[in-house]
Amino acid sequence: MPDAAIQQVRRFNRLVTRRVGALDQSYLSRGRPLGEARLLFEIGLAGADARSLRAALDLDSGYLSRLLRALSAEGLVEVVRGKGDARVRRVALTATGRAELAAYERLSDELARSILAPLTSPERERLVAAMAEVERLLRAGALVVAREPADSADAVWCLERYFAELARRFEQDRIPLVTSAGVVAQVWRGGMGAQAQLARLLSGVDISPLDDGLGRRAGVLIGRTGTSDAIDAALICLAYDGDVVLTSDPDDLRLLADSEGTHVDLVPV
Repeated sequence: MPDAAIQQVRRFNRLVTRRVGALDQSYLSRGRPLGEARLLFEIGLAGADARSLRAALDLDSGYLSRLLRALSAEGLVEVVRGKGDARVRRVALTATGRAELAAYERLSDELARSILAPLTSPERERLVAAMAEVERLLRAGALVVAREPADSADAVWCLERYFAELARRFEQDRIPLVTSAGVVAQVWRGGMGAQAQLARLLSGVDISPLDDGLGRRAGVLIGRTGTSDAIDAALICLAYDGDVVLTSDPDDLRLLADSEGTHVDLVPV
């Protein structure tokens, strides 16, 4: 990587930290450093659990605990055990904390205006557009793709949001959903807890039984294509031209659909 690029990033970082007052012991003249002020903003009016705060701000648990203790000592936040899970710490702003957050919101707006005010209108537009591009690229660069255990809290959260979004879209657009009982068997584990959203989604799905007729059709398709997944084959046998198929295995399904002569849109999930 060119040294000139490294030096540009460092100059940019120094300028921004100085201009926004990140080095001030009393950020925005409210009597506490930026770290504590930033944490107040992240907690917000709705509150948050400590694990989410740690992930959102990329803080180690020890430093987050120190920040929370400092805010708690000022009477700005309350930290309580989560309902149903004593391991979860829930953080909420007190009335004093909400007032302090409002003051930070007002002062932050004033700081933003002071950065834009000296510039001409075209210069402001260029700066704001450049800031948006920097934000987009920094977020993209921070993205980490890695395997996650299927039963981890993060994986369960993602699946819950995914099924909730599917259910919302299909209910909103009144899109008919069809699948086979074999597909349900691959994902169904009782519908309790983390599978509540899956249960909601399946309630609006037409589930075809994997009976003798469908089984024979799927078997012929498997023999013709040299594949081996009966569930995938049965799904393609149920599809019609123009259907949209959600799948984690688009290559095999494409082969099966082409052999069946069915024109479907495969959407990887």
